[in-house]
Amino acid sequence: MSAPLDLEAGQGAPPAAAGLSDLVARNHALAVLAALRAPGLVTRVSLDDEPGPGPWILFGDAAPALRLSIRELAGAAFTPADDAELLIVLDRVEPVLAAIEAATTESLSPLGVEGAAPDGLLALLIAVEAQDGAPFARLVLAVAPETARAWSQPIFDPWAPGAHLAVPATGPLVLDGPELPAQTAATLRPGDIVLTPLSAARPGLAALTLFDRRLVGRFELSHRRFTLNAIEESAMAPPLDIAVAPTEDAAPDAAPVAPADLPVPLKVLLGEASLPLSELAGLRPGSTVLLAGPREDAPAVLLAGDRAIARGRLVPVGEAWGVLIETIAGEG
Repeated sequence: MSAPLDLEAGQGAPPAAAGLSDLVARNHALAVLAALRAPGLVTRVSLDDEPGPGPWILFGDAAPALRLSIRELAGAAFTPADDAELLIVLDRVEPVLAAIEAATTESLSPLGVEGAAPDGLLALLIAVEAQDGAPFARLVLAVAPETARAWSQPIFDPWAPGAHLAVPATGPLVLDGPELPAQTAATLRPGDIVLTPLSAARPGLAALTLFDRRLVGRFELSHRRFTLNAIEESAMAPPLDIAVAPTEDAAPDAAPVAPADLPVPLKVLLGEASLPLSELAGLRPGSTVLLAGPREDAPAVLLAGDRAIARGRLVPVGEAWGVLIETIAGEG
């Protein structure tokens, strides 16, 4: 019997669960910080690859809860001569510190300075501008995943600068399905199960359409992880009908392919999935995000091209996933 997956704990979990726990922490941290409100300033928060070099200012009550590095001031790189200069300059970014303190409820009382941050911290890049677009500061906030997970759920303020970044972007999630002979696809009936390439051990090829972009990648249903391969303009999708010219060296007596045997590539629409705009803004090939929306018992629609041919729901079939057909298009 497998142990239950505790996304809130993270510590002591197997590697796969720990990785998922960190994804939850990252998404939550971005949502909490996306709508920072600092008077006269506009903040934009994104995820950085790693904390990077110091010096780091430590904040907390008794033990460090947050670390902050000041990378730029007024558009120029900032390299303090000593710790004293660093702490003096901290006053210049006080409005941003107050906004972070309000959003996270963490104490931002300086505890000291360290040269390098420990491994395993989330790194959140905070770009700050004046209302007229002039650069104010670039900061990196480093926090342990378990600390970020404990932050309270953000209260959405639609009037706060940057608040729109906490709004989820939502669009259809479509998985590549199997190819069936045309006759088989035409004779599907309620109660039939169409196996998909998706399994517990193997992510499926998928596309998530958000606005005018199509995110193409691999989707892992059990953990709802989506790993991006490419970003395409949705209007540039390849045509569904492809004409194939016969080659000159084809055998003259080759038997024609019966229409009933022609393969029909199917796709599976799993409804809508979403992620915060702050996550969408930082996506690049190789990024992995946690999608909100489809679950293991999700309703599913079988598509041939853009046409729905059947509706049902996902069901486990051994280690794989299939679509249990409940209704056929035009019959219910």
